[in-house]
Amino acid sequence: MTFLGGVGVFFGPVVGAIVFTLLQTVLSLETEIWSLYVGALFVATVMFFPSGLAGVMQMHVVPIKLGKWRLLVMPYVTTLVPAIFCIIGVSGLIEVLFHARHAAIGETEMTLFWVTFQHTAILPWVVFALLALSGFWLARRNAPSLLDAWHRANTPDGADT
Repeated sequence: MTFLGGVGVFFGPVVGAIVFTLLQTVLSLETEIWSLYVGALFVATVMFFPSGLAGVMQMHVVPIKLGKWRLLVMPYVTTLVPAIFCIIGVSGLIEVLFHARHAAIGETEMTLFWVTFQHTAILPWVVFALLALSGFWLARRNAPSLLDAWHRANTPDGADT
């Protein structure tokens, strides 16, 4: 929980404990493989956000103090929304595969994201694959504009870039 929240930030362990507890509680009600998702979040946090989730929040202090946080809103939307669709697609594929492998013999019906369907049908697989691939492609395509906006939001006016 400490690594998830952030080791080098004072309130990091508290953030990590809250996020872990919420994820464990909510995801365990929805899926049997909730620990896979929490583990993936942990690995992603260690790899891409070494200062943890609290460190990510703390990174935004400079743009807020400079009054340039508005420069980040649209790039975040255009990058993170497709990334969320990618995550939904990947988790959908994982859930359908898990259900196909662990369902009782003859049980083909499953409910995921409040929709009931047959895991043996091709449509759910295609929809989740398209969500994952298109979300990844759009997020990857929009990431340079987010990086550019991040640099502009963290540079004081009049400073050399």
